[in-house]
Parts: sequence; structure tokens; C-alpha cells
Amino acid sequence: MWFCSNNPKSERQWYDNIEIWKLCVCSASAPTFFQPYNLDNEKVPEKTFIDGGIAVNNPALIAIAHALLLPYHPSNPKHKKQLKLDDIAIVSIGTGNVKKPYSYKEVNSWGMVGWAQQLGNLFMPAPNQVNADVCWQIIRQGNEDNAKRVLRLDFDIKDSEKDSKLGAIDNPDLYSDFVDAADNYLKKGKARVGKDESHNPIEAIEEFIENNPI
Repeated sequence: MWFCSNNPKSERQWYDNIEIWKLCVCSASAPTFFQPYNLDNEKVPEKTFIDGGIAVNNPALIAIAHALLLPYHPSNPKHKKQLKLDDIAIVSIGTGNVKKPYSYKEVNSWGMVGWAQQLGNLFMPAPNQVNADVCWQIIRQGNEDNAKRVLRLDFDIKDSEKDSKLGAIDNPDLYSDFVDAADNYLKKGKARVGKDESHNPIEAIEEFIENNPI
């Protein structure tokens, strides 16, 4: 389900008057961490939602698809044209990648329980990266100048005792650790700019804003 806030007035959706916090809970109800969430009102039967990341952990491509689907705010004279790829710039912000190498011996001995314990670390980062790369290629369209309209920001969670605990996303006591990790990324990390260049994230953000003033 795409919860969209810019549906035309002539095509009202059943969720238009549901509180935004409920829609956020639907999108963030990650299995094994949080309970599923039930939306039920007089217009629709019971609907049960789990984390949107099960299908689209990196929403960049969905954002492009939605932008191309219909013009934003049809009642606004400035936005009556159908959007094209050349009208779109993307800022994609990740929440950290756990960087832990796995040896053949270790993986080969896991069994069903071992695989289940590692599903998040194994199957979330790869689709996120593929999504980011496909998004970049779609916007780029073979033109290096177009690549300046995409900015991907994400940091590595290193395999150390301090950093690895950041995987416990349901622990509110880790807030300051996440702030420190993000701050360290902005000061010392790298963000891809264009085809082959990488800049400091703050410099990359400044360059992105300069290249996409609208």
C-alpha cells in the first residue's frame, strides 16, 4: 500500500483522514522488533500492516515512480505538467550498513536458526545498494551531468563492540550512539558525487544544493 498525501481531490483514498502517526506506525512495524499494526475504519475492513521495508527498505525508486505517476497538486497552476525524469532530483538517506565479514566455515555451519538470526544483516543491505544504484542509473540516463541530481548518504556500522550494538533498533538508550555515528560520518565519511567521485558528505550536500537550486 502506498500512503500518498497528494492524491487528486477527485480520487480520494480511504486513508486520507487517518492520523499520520498511524500510517508511520504501519510503515515501521518491523517483524521481530515491533508488533503489526491494524488499521480499521468505517470505509474499509480490517487491514494489518507490517514494516514497509519488507518490500521497499530503500524508497528511492518508489519515490521516482510516484512522482512520474501524476502531477503534484493539480490545483496549483505551477504544477500542472506531467513530471519527467529531468524534473526530479533524489536525496536518499540510509540508516547504516552493518559491515561484518562472514567466512565460508562460519556460514556453512549456521543451520536454520543461524540463518534466521542473520537475515537482517544479509538481506537488507544488498537490496538497498541495488536500489540506490538503479535509481542513480535511471536519473543519469547516460549523461554525467544528470548524475549530479542524485545524492546517496549512508554510513558503515563497523564490526566492533560499540558499533555493532547499533543494530538493536528498538533500544531507545542508543539514541546518542546513533547521533555520534551520524556525526562521525558527516565529518569523516564519503558520499558519491557523479560517476566516479566521492566527497565528504557535507561537501556533497552543499554541491547537491548548488546543482539543484529548485
